[in-house]
Amino acid sequence: MSIHAWMLTGLLFGAPPASPAPQGEAAPSPRLEKNLEITWRGNFTEAILRPNVRAFRTYEVETRLFVIDVLEREADVAILTVIKLKPDIKTTPEPLPVTKLVLARVDAKGTLALLDPTTIAEKPEKRKLLAMPVMSMEGLPTLEPSLFVALPAATLRMSQKWDTAEDKRPAVNYRFDGFDSVRGSRTLRVLVGQQTEDWEQPVPDRPAWRRGETIWLSMKQGHAVKLERTIEKRDQESGELGFRSKLVAEHVGTMRYPERFGTDRRDEILAGARFLSEFQAMLPESGRLGSEVFEQLLQRIDQHLRGHLAGDSVPYREAIMTVKRKAEAARKGHIPPEPLPPETSEPAKILVGRTLTDVTMVELVRNESLQLSKLRGRPVLLIYYQSESARTAEPVLRFAESLYKGHGSKIYILPLAIGNSDTALKQRNEWKLSIPMLAGRDVYKQHGVDSTPCFVVLDQQGIVRHLTLGWSDENAATVQSAVEKWAK
Repeated sequence: MSIHAWMLTGLLFGAPPASPAPQGEAAPSPRLEKNLEITWRGNFTEAILRPNVRAFRTYEVETRLFVIDVLEREADVAILTVIKLKPDIKTTPEPLPVTKLVLARVDAKGTLALLDPTTIAEKPEKRKLLAMPVMSMEGLPTLEPSLFVALPAATLRMSQKWDTAEDKRPAVNYRFDGFDSVRGSRTLRVLVGQQTEDWEQPVPDRPAWRRGETIWLSMKQGHAVKLERTIEKRDQESGELGFRSKLVAEHVGTMRYPERFGTDRRDEILAGARFLSEFQAMLPESGRLGSEVFEQLLQRIDQHLRGHLAGDSVPYREAIMTVKRKAEAARKGHIPPEPLPPETSEPAKILVGRTLTDVTMVELVRNESLQLSKLRGRPVLLIYYQSESARTAEPVLRFAESLYKGHGSKIYILPLAIGNSDTALKQRNEWKLSIPMLAGRDVYKQHGVDSTPCFVVLDQQGIVRHLTLGWSDENAATVQSAVEKWAK
Protein backbone atom coordinates (compact mmCIF):
# COMPACT_ATOMS: atom_id res chain seq x y z
CA MET A 1 0.00 0.00 0.00
CA SER A 2 1.39 3.40 -0.96
CA ILE A 3 2.30 5.64 1.95
CA HIS A 4 0.62 8.50 0.09
CA ALA A 5 -2.73 6.82 0.70
CA TRP A 6 -2.25 7.47 4.41
CA MET A 7 -1.26 11.11 4.12
CA LEU A 8 -3.57 14.07 4.40
CA THR A 9 -4.39 15.84 1.18
CA GLY A 10 -5.49 19.03 2.92
CA LEU A 11 -8.83 19.19 1.13
CA LEU A 12 -10.83 22.26 2.10
CA PHE A 13 -14.60 22.66 2.28
CA GLY A 14 -14.28 25.88 0.34
CA ALA A 15 -11.53 28.08 -0.95
CA PRO A 16 -8.35 28.50 1.14
CA PRO A 17 -8.20 31.50 3.46
CA ALA A 18 -7.26 34.75 1.80
CA SER A 19 -4.00 36.46 2.66
CA PRO A 20 -4.30 38.47 5.85
CA ALA A 21 -5.32 42.05 5.41
CA PRO A 22 -3.06 44.70 6.92
CA GLN A 23 -5.56 45.32 9.72
CA GLY A 24 -6.19 41.68 10.62
CA GLU A 25 -5.45 37.98 10.35
CA ALA A 26 -7.18 35.46 8.08
CA ALA A 27 -9.44 33.23 10.17
CA PRO A 28 -8.73 29.49 9.96
CA SER A 29 -11.32 27.20 8.36
CA PRO A 30 -11.79 23.48 9.15
CA ARG A 31 -9.93 21.20 6.71
CA LEU A 32 -11.85 17.94 6.68
CA GLU A 33 -12.04 15.12 4.15
CA LYS A 34 -13.71 11.75 3.98
CA ASN A 35 -12.20 9.02 6.21
CA LEU A 36 -10.22 11.58 8.23
CA GLU A 37 -10.01 10.90 11.96
CA ILE A 38 -8.88 13.40 14.59
CA THR A 39 -8.20 12.40 18.20
CA TRP A 40 -8.01 14.44 21.42
CA ARG A 41 -7.12 13.17 24.90
CA GLY A 42 -7.07 14.77 28.31
CA ASN A 43 -8.34 14.77 31.89
CA PHE A 44 -11.50 15.99 33.57
CA THR A 45 -11.75 16.68 37.30
CA GLU A 46 -14.75 17.70 39.36
CA ALA A 47 -15.12 18.65 43.00
CA ILE A 48 -18.27 19.23 45.04
CA LEU A 49 -17.34 21.63 47.82
CA ARG A 50 -20.64 22.49 49.53
CA PRO A 51 -20.85 22.50 53.33
CA ASN A 52 -21.14 18.92 54.66
CA VAL A 53 -20.76 17.59 51.10
CA ARG A 54 -17.50 16.24 49.71
CA ALA A 55 -16.96 14.49 46.40
CA PHE A 56 -13.87 14.47 44.18
CA ARG A 57 -13.48 12.58 40.92
CA THR A 58 -10.91 12.44 38.13
CA TYR A 59 -11.55 11.03 34.66
CA GLU A 60 -9.59 10.29 31.50
CA VAL A 61 -11.31 11.68 28.39
CA GLU A 62 -10.79 10.66 24.77
CA THR A 63 -12.69 12.24 21.87
CA ARG A 64 -12.52 11.05 18.26
CA LEU A 65 -13.99 12.79 15.23
CA PHE A 66 -14.42 10.75 12.05
CA VAL A 67 -15.52 12.29 8.74
CA ILE A 68 -18.35 10.25 7.19
CA ASP A 69 -19.13 12.45 4.17
CA VAL A 70 -17.89 15.72 2.68
CA LEU A 71 -20.27 18.15 1.03
CA GLU A 72 -19.39 21.30 -0.88
CA ARG A 73 -18.79 23.47 2.20
CA GLU A 74 -19.80 21.11 5.01
CA ALA A 75 -18.86 17.71 6.41
CA ASP A 76 -20.91 15.10 8.25
CA VAL A 77 -18.95 13.61 11.12
CA ALA A 78 -19.23 11.19 14.02
CA ILE A 79 -17.98 12.30 17.43
CA LEU A 80 -17.18 9.54 19.92
CA THR A 81 -16.38 10.44 23.52
CA VAL A 82 -15.09 7.82 25.97
CA ILE A 83 -14.70 8.80 29.62
CA LYS A 84 -13.04 6.54 32.17
CA LEU A 85 -13.16 7.14 35.90
CA LYS A 86 -9.84 6.89 37.68
CA PRO A 87 -10.86 4.70 40.66
CA ASP A 88 -9.85 5.79 44.14
CA ILE A 89 -9.61 2.23 45.42
CA LYS A 90 -7.02 0.18 43.55
CA THR A 91 -8.48 -3.16 44.60
CA THR A 92 -11.82 -2.62 42.87
CA PRO A 93 -12.38 -3.67 39.25
CA GLU A 94 -11.83 -0.97 36.67
CA PRO A 95 -15.19 0.75 36.09
CA LEU A 96 -16.79 0.58 32.68
CA PRO A 97 -16.30 3.70 30.55
CA VAL A 98 -19.01 6.25 29.84
CA THR A 99 -19.43 6.34 26.06
CA LYS A 100 -21.38 8.71 23.86
CA LEU A 101 -21.60 8.70 20.07
CA VAL A 102 -23.27 11.52 18.15
CA LEU A 103 -23.53 12.45 14.50
CA ALA A 104 -22.94 16.09 13.58
CA ARG A 105 -22.34 18.50 10.72
CA VAL A 106 -19.47 21.01 10.59
CA ASP A 107 -19.59 23.94 8.17
CA ALA A 108 -16.72 25.98 6.76
CA LYS A 109 -17.05 28.56 9.56
CA GLY A 110 -16.63 25.94 12.28
CA THR A 111 -20.30 25.81 13.31
CA LEU A 112 -21.46 22.47 14.74
CA ALA A 113 -25.00 21.09 14.45
CA LEU A 114 -26.26 17.64 15.41
CA LEU A 115 -27.61 15.20 12.83
CA ASP A 116 -30.76 13.20 13.43
CA PRO A 117 -29.38 9.62 13.40
CA THR A 118 -32.63 8.28 11.98
CA THR A 119 -31.95 10.24 8.75
CA ILE A 120 -28.28 9.30 8.29
CA ALA A 121 -29.18 6.76 5.57
CA GLU A 122 -30.62 9.58 3.45
CA LYS A 123 -28.59 11.60 0.97
CA PRO A 124 -26.54 14.26 2.80
CA GLU A 125 -28.76 17.13 1.63
CA LYS A 126 -31.84 15.39 3.06
CA ARG A 127 -30.43 14.62 6.50
CA LYS A 128 -32.19 16.43 9.33
CA LEU A 129 -30.19 18.91 11.41
CA LEU A 130 -30.75 19.40 15.15
CA ALA A 131 -29.55 22.22 17.39
CA MET A 132 -26.50 21.60 19.55
CA PRO A 133 -27.52 21.33 23.22
CA VAL A 134 -26.19 24.00 25.57
CA MET A 135 -23.18 23.01 27.62
CA SER A 136 -24.06 21.42 30.95
CA MET A 137 -22.67 23.28 33.95
CA GLU A 138 -22.42 19.96 35.81
CA GLY A 139 -21.86 16.40 34.69
CA LEU A 140 -19.35 14.72 32.42
CA PRO A 141 -18.22 16.37 29.14
CA THR A 142 -19.76 13.68 26.92
CA LEU A 143 -20.25 16.05 23.98
CA GLU A 144 -17.48 18.57 23.39
CA PRO A 145 -18.71 21.70 21.59
CA SER A 146 -15.31 23.41 21.43
CA LEU A 147 -13.57 21.15 18.90
CA PHE A 148 -14.22 24.03 16.49
CA VAL A 149 -15.01 27.70 17.03
CA ALA A 150 -17.52 29.54 14.86
CA LEU A 151 -15.49 32.65 14.03
CA PRO A 152 -17.36 35.89 13.24
CA ALA A 153 -15.57 36.89 10.03
CA ALA A 154 -13.00 35.79 7.46
CA THR A 155 -10.51 38.23 8.98
CA LEU A 156 -9.89 38.78 12.70
CA ARG A 157 -8.41 41.80 14.46
CA MET A 158 -6.33 41.48 17.59
CA SER A 159 -8.54 41.61 20.74
CA GLN A 160 -11.67 41.37 18.57
CA LYS A 161 -14.75 40.40 20.61
CA TRP A 162 -17.99 38.71 19.66
CA ASP A 163 -20.94 37.02 21.38
CA THR A 164 -23.26 34.10 20.70
CA ALA A 165 -26.73 33.88 22.22
CA GLU A 166 -28.06 30.91 24.21
CA ASP A 167 -31.71 30.29 25.02
CA LYS A 168 -32.56 31.27 28.63
CA ARG A 169 -28.89 31.79 29.42
CA PRO A 170 -26.35 34.61 29.40
CA ALA A 171 -24.54 35.18 26.10
CA VAL A 172 -21.22 33.43 25.50
CA ASN A 173 -18.40 35.99 25.12
CA TYR A 174 -15.41 35.35 22.81
CA ARG A 175 -12.17 37.29 22.34
CA PHE A 176 -9.31 36.79 19.87
CA ASP A 177 -6.34 36.98 22.24
CA GLY A 178 -3.32 36.41 19.99
CA PHE A 179 -1.16 33.55 18.75
CA ASP A 180 0.76 30.69 20.37
CA SER A 181 2.88 27.79 19.23
CA VAL A 182 1.48 24.45 20.43
CA ARG A 183 3.63 21.43 19.63
CA GLY A 184 5.27 23.35 16.84
CA SER A 185 1.99 24.45 15.24
CA ARG A 186 0.90 28.07 14.98
CA THR A 187 -2.42 28.52 16.78
CA LEU A 188 -4.98 31.24 17.27
CA ARG A 189 -5.85 31.71 20.94
CA VAL A 190 -9.53 32.35 21.76
CA LEU A 191 -10.79 33.24 25.24
CA VAL A 192 -14.35 32.24 26.13
CA GLY A 193 -16.41 33.50 29.07
CA GLN A 194 -19.96 33.06 30.29
CA GLN A 195 -21.52 33.77 33.67
CA THR A 196 -24.80 34.57 35.37
CA GLU A 197 -25.37 38.21 36.23
CA ASP A 198 -25.45 37.41 39.96
CA TRP A 199 -22.09 35.62 40.07
CA GLU A 200 -20.32 38.46 41.88
CA GLN A 201 -23.28 39.09 44.19
CA PRO A 202 -25.16 35.78 44.55
CA VAL A 203 -28.86 35.75 45.44
CA PRO A 204 -30.12 32.99 47.78
CA ASP A 205 -31.89 30.07 46.06
CA ARG A 206 -30.73 31.18 42.60
CA PRO A 207 -28.02 29.32 40.69
CA ALA A 208 -24.88 31.39 40.10
CA TRP A 209 -22.17 30.00 37.85
CA ARG A 210 -19.39 30.98 35.51
CA ARG A 211 -17.42 29.33 32.71
CA GLY A 212 -13.94 30.27 31.59
CA GLU A 213 -12.26 28.67 28.60
CA THR A 214 -9.17 28.99 26.42
CA ILE A 215 -9.14 27.33 22.99
CA TRP A 216 -6.07 27.11 20.77
CA LEU A 217 -7.17 26.74 17.12
CA SER A 218 -4.80 25.37 14.50
CA MET A 219 -4.21 28.03 11.85
CA LYS A 220 -3.59 25.28 9.30
CA GLN A 221 -6.30 22.72 10.11
CA GLY A 222 -8.97 24.91 11.76
CA HIS A 223 -9.71 22.65 14.74
CA ALA A 224 -8.77 22.90 18.41
CA VAL A 225 -5.31 21.58 19.24
CA LYS A 226 -5.62 22.43 22.93
CA LEU A 227 -8.51 23.21 25.25
CA GLU A 228 -8.74 24.28 28.89
CA ARG A 229 -12.09 24.94 30.56
CA THR A 230 -13.10 25.65 34.17
CA ILE A 231 -16.71 25.76 35.38
CA GLU A 232 -17.64 27.00 38.86
CA LYS A 233 -21.00 27.09 40.65
CA ARG A 234 -21.90 28.70 43.94
CA ASP A 235 -23.77 26.86 46.68
CA GLN A 236 -27.34 28.18 46.69
CA GLU A 237 -27.52 28.14 50.48
CA SER A 238 -24.23 29.76 51.51
CA GLY A 239 -23.27 31.63 48.34
CA GLU A 240 -19.76 30.16 48.61
CA LEU A 241 -18.08 28.14 45.89
CA GLY A 242 -19.83 24.76 45.83
CA PHE A 243 -18.69 23.08 42.61
CA ARG A 244 -15.70 23.25 40.29
CA SER A 245 -14.77 21.21 37.24
CA LYS A 246 -11.78 21.47 34.93
CA LEU A 247 -11.18 19.94 31.51
CA VAL A 248 -7.74 19.91 29.86
CA ALA A 249 -7.46 18.21 26.44
CA GLU A 250 -4.99 18.22 23.54
CA HIS A 251 -4.97 17.04 19.96
CA VAL A 252 -2.90 13.84 19.83
CA GLY A 253 -3.27 12.56 16.29
CA THR A 254 -4.76 12.86 12.81
CA MET A 255 -5.08 10.03 10.30
CA ARG A 256 -6.74 9.64 6.92
CA TYR A 257 -7.76 6.03 6.36
CA PRO A 258 -7.92 4.23 3.02
CA GLU A 259 -11.48 3.50 1.90
CA ARG A 260 -11.33 -0.12 3.08
CA PHE A 261 -10.54 0.84 6.69
CA GLY A 262 -12.77 3.89 6.51
CA THR A 263 -15.69 1.62 5.62
CA ASP A 264 -15.06 -0.48 8.74
CA ARG A 265 -15.30 2.65 10.85
CA ARG A 266 -18.42 3.96 9.13
CA ASP A 267 -20.16 0.59 9.54
CA GLU A 268 -19.53 0.62 13.30
CA ILE A 269 -20.54 4.28 13.64
CA LEU A 270 -23.80 3.93 11.74
CA ALA A 271 -24.71 0.70 13.52
CA GLY A 272 -23.98 2.24 16.91
CA ALA A 273 -26.12 5.29 16.14
CA ARG A 274 -28.96 3.11 14.85
CA PHE A 275 -28.94 0.74 17.86
CA LEU A 276 -28.86 3.66 20.30
CA SER A 277 -31.85 5.32 18.59
CA GLU A 278 -33.80 2.06 18.76
CA PHE A 279 -32.94 1.58 22.44
CA GLN A 280 -33.94 5.12 23.40
CA ALA A 281 -37.25 4.73 21.57
CA MET A 282 -38.01 1.62 23.63
CA LEU A 283 -37.40 3.15 27.06
CA PRO A 284 -40.61 5.21 27.46
CA GLU A 285 -42.70 2.11 26.66
CA SER A 286 -40.52 -0.43 28.48
CA GLY A 287 -43.14 -1.12 31.16
CA ARG A 288 -45.79 -1.95 28.59
CA LEU A 289 -43.59 -3.71 26.03
CA GLY A 290 -41.70 -5.89 28.51
CA SER A 291 -38.32 -7.54 28.03
CA GLU A 292 -39.04 -9.03 24.59
CA VAL A 293 -38.21 -5.83 22.67
CA PHE A 294 -34.82 -5.60 24.38
CA GLU A 295 -34.17 -9.25 23.58
CA GLN A 296 -34.91 -8.56 19.91
CA LEU A 297 -32.53 -5.59 19.94
CA LEU A 298 -29.81 -7.76 21.49
CA GLN A 299 -30.28 -10.30 18.73
CA ARG A 300 -29.78 -7.59 16.08
CA ILE A 301 -26.67 -6.36 17.86
CA ASP A 302 -25.22 -9.87 18.07
CA GLN A 303 -25.97 -10.41 14.38
CA HIS A 304 -24.02 -7.24 13.54
CA LEU A 305 -21.09 -8.29 15.73
CA ARG A 306 -20.88 -11.69 14.06
CA GLY A 307 -21.05 -10.16 10.58
CA HIS A 308 -18.46 -7.42 11.18
CA LEU A 309 -15.47 -9.10 12.77
CA ALA A 310 -13.17 -6.34 11.56
CA GLY A 311 -15.02 -3.97 13.87
CA ASP A 312 -13.43 -5.64 16.91
CA SER A 313 -10.36 -3.46 16.42
CA VAL A 314 -12.30 -0.26 15.66
CA PRO A 315 -12.72 2.16 18.60
CA TYR A 316 -16.32 2.95 17.60
CA ARG A 317 -17.27 -0.65 18.50
CA GLU A 318 -17.40 0.57 22.13
CA ALA A 319 -20.54 2.59 21.30
CA ILE A 320 -22.29 -0.61 20.21
CA MET A 321 -21.09 -2.50 23.30
CA THR A 322 -22.44 0.30 25.50
CA VAL A 323 -25.90 -0.06 23.95
CA LYS A 324 -25.64 -3.83 24.37
CA ARG A 325 -24.89 -3.51 28.09
CA LYS A 326 -27.81 -1.12 28.54
CA ALA A 327 -30.16 -3.43 26.65
CA GLU A 328 -29.03 -6.42 28.73
CA ALA A 329 -29.73 -4.47 31.92
CA ALA A 330 -33.11 -3.30 30.60
CA ARG A 331 -34.05 -6.87 29.70
CA LYS A 332 -33.57 -7.76 33.39
CA GLY A 333 -35.76 -4.85 34.46
CA HIS A 334 -32.88 -2.58 35.37
CA ILE A 335 -33.80 0.50 33.37
CA PRO A 336 -30.97 3.06 33.41
CA PRO A 337 -31.57 6.50 34.92
CA GLU A 338 -33.34 8.96 32.65
CA PRO A 339 -31.31 11.82 31.16
CA LEU A 340 -30.99 14.89 33.34
CA PRO A 341 -33.59 17.59 32.65
CA PRO A 342 -32.36 20.90 31.22
CA GLU A 343 -30.97 23.35 33.75
CA THR A 344 -33.58 25.68 35.21
CA SER A 345 -33.75 28.14 38.07
CA GLU A 346 -35.37 25.45 40.22
CA PRO A 347 -33.20 24.24 43.12
CA ALA A 348 -32.02 20.64 43.20
CA LYS A 349 -34.30 18.21 45.03
CA ILE A 350 -31.60 17.20 47.52
CA LEU A 351 -30.21 20.28 49.23
CA VAL A 352 -28.49 20.43 52.59
CA GLY A 353 -30.76 22.33 54.98
CA ARG A 354 -33.97 21.44 53.11
CA THR A 355 -36.62 18.84 53.89
CA LEU A 356 -36.39 15.86 51.57
CA THR A 357 -39.44 15.05 49.47
CA ASP A 358 -41.65 12.50 51.21
CA VAL A 359 -41.82 9.14 49.42
CA THR A 360 -43.25 5.68 50.01
CA MET A 361 -40.65 2.92 49.71
CA VAL A 362 -40.93 -0.87 49.60
CA GLU A 363 -38.92 -2.91 52.09
CA LEU A 364 -37.91 -5.95 50.07
CA VAL A 365 -37.36 -8.53 52.81
CA ARG A 366 -40.87 -8.23 54.25
CA ASN A 367 -42.44 -6.72 51.12
CA GLU A 368 -43.93 -3.91 53.21
CA SER A 369 -44.47 -0.24 52.40
CA LEU A 370 -42.48 2.32 54.37
CA GLN A 371 -43.22 6.05 54.27
CA LEU A 372 -40.19 8.27 54.77
CA SER A 373 -42.03 10.88 56.86
CA LYS A 374 -43.10 8.15 59.33
CA LEU A 375 -39.45 7.74 60.32
CA ARG A 376 -39.17 11.23 61.80
CA GLY A 377 -38.03 11.26 65.38
CA ARG A 378 -34.83 9.39 64.52
CA PRO A 379 -32.07 10.32 62.02
CA VAL A 380 -31.95 8.44 58.70
CA LEU A 381 -29.14 7.48 56.34
CA LEU A 382 -30.38 6.83 52.79
CA ILE A 383 -27.91 4.99 50.55
CA TYR A 384 -28.76 5.00 46.83
CA TYR A 385 -26.67 2.41 45.01
CA GLN A 386 -26.66 0.35 41.82
CA SER A 387 -27.39 -3.26 42.79
CA GLU A 388 -25.81 -4.53 39.56
CA SER A 389 -22.61 -2.50 39.82
CA ALA A 390 -19.64 -4.88 39.88
CA ARG A 391 -17.46 -2.13 41.32
CA THR A 392 -19.49 -0.64 44.16
CA ALA A 393 -22.46 -2.87 45.14
CA GLU A 394 -20.57 -5.17 47.53
CA PRO A 395 -18.31 -2.61 49.27
CA VAL A 396 -21.22 -0.17 49.68
CA LEU A 397 -23.51 -2.81 51.20
CA ARG A 398 -20.79 -4.15 53.52
CA PHE A 399 -20.12 -0.58 54.63
CA ALA A 400 -23.86 -0.09 55.24
CA GLU A 401 -23.93 -3.33 57.25
CA SER A 402 -21.13 -2.11 59.50
CA LEU A 403 -22.99 1.16 60.13
CA TYR A 404 -26.19 -0.78 60.80
CA LYS A 405 -24.53 -3.00 63.41
CA GLY A 406 -22.74 -0.08 65.07
CA HIS A 407 -25.44 2.59 65.01
CA GLY A 408 -28.68 0.95 63.87
CA SER A 409 -30.37 1.48 67.22
CA LYS A 410 -30.01 5.26 66.94
CA ILE A 411 -30.22 5.97 63.19
CA TYR A 412 -32.09 4.21 60.41
CA ILE A 413 -29.64 2.79 57.83
CA LEU A 414 -31.56 2.25 54.58
CA PRO A 415 -29.91 1.08 51.33
CA LEU A 416 -32.09 1.75 48.27
CA ALA A 417 -31.31 -0.56 45.34
CA ILE A 418 -31.56 1.15 41.96
CA GLY A 419 -32.04 -1.77 39.63
CA ASN A 420 -33.29 -5.32 39.92
CA SER A 421 -34.82 -6.01 43.35
CA ASP A 422 -34.20 -9.77 43.06
CA THR A 423 -30.51 -9.06 42.60
CA ALA A 424 -30.46 -6.94 45.75
CA LEU A 425 -32.13 -9.68 47.81
CA LYS A 426 -29.77 -12.30 46.38
CA GLN A 427 -26.78 -10.17 47.38
CA ARG A 428 -28.19 -9.74 50.89
CA ASN A 429 -28.47 -13.50 51.31
CA GLU A 430 -25.13 -14.41 49.68
CA TRP A 431 -23.20 -11.86 51.70
CA LYS A 432 -25.09 -12.79 54.92
CA LEU A 433 -26.28 -9.25 55.60
CA SER A 434 -28.89 -8.35 58.22
CA ILE A 435 -29.57 -4.80 57.07
CA PRO A 436 -33.02 -3.90 55.66
CA MET A 437 -33.15 -3.59 51.87
CA LEU A 438 -35.41 -1.19 49.98
CA ALA A 439 -36.41 -0.80 46.33
CA GLY A 440 -35.02 2.47 45.01
CA ARG A 441 -35.88 2.30 41.33
CA ASP A 442 -38.77 4.77 41.60
CA VAL A 443 -37.56 6.69 44.65
CA TYR A 444 -34.33 7.96 43.09
CA LYS A 445 -36.32 9.74 40.37
CA GLN A 446 -38.48 11.57 42.91
CA HIS A 447 -35.40 12.70 44.80
CA GLY A 448 -33.54 13.76 41.65
CA VAL A 449 -30.59 11.43 42.24
CA ASP A 450 -28.42 11.35 39.11
CA SER A 451 -25.19 9.91 40.52
CA THR A 452 -24.55 6.82 42.62
CA PRO A 453 -23.59 5.80 45.19
CA CYS A 454 -25.31 8.68 46.99
CA PHE A 455 -25.37 8.97 50.81
CA VAL A 456 -27.95 11.32 52.41
CA VAL A 457 -28.23 11.94 56.17
CA LEU A 458 -31.55 13.30 57.48
CA ASP A 459 -32.04 14.66 60.99
CA GLN A 460 -34.97 13.82 63.27
CA GLN A 461 -37.20 16.29 61.38
CA GLY A 462 -36.39 14.89 57.92
CA ILE A 463 -34.07 17.78 56.98
CA VAL A 464 -31.01 16.97 54.85
CA ARG A 465 -27.89 17.46 56.97
CA HIS A 466 -25.24 15.71 54.90
CA LEU A 467 -24.75 14.61 51.28
CA THR A 468 -21.85 12.61 49.83
CA LEU A 469 -21.58 11.43 46.22
CA GLY A 470 -19.33 8.64 45.00
CA TRP A 471 -17.47 5.75 46.59
CA SER A 472 -13.94 5.95 47.98
CA ASP A 473 -12.17 5.38 51.30
CA GLU A 474 -12.27 9.11 51.94
CA ASN A 475 -16.00 9.37 51.23
CA ALA A 476 -16.74 6.34 53.42
CA ALA A 477 -14.90 8.00 56.31
CA THR A 478 -16.86 11.23 55.71
CA VAL A 479 -20.19 9.39 55.78
CA GLN A 480 -19.24 7.48 58.91
CA SER A 481 -18.36 10.73 60.69
CA ALA A 482 -21.73 12.22 59.72
CA VAL A 483 -23.57 9.11 60.95
CA GLU A 484 -21.71 9.18 64.27
CA LYS A 485 -22.50 12.88 64.66
CA TRP A 486 -26.25 12.52 64.11
CA ALA A 487 -26.58 9.20 65.92
CA LYS A 488 -25.56 10.72 69.26
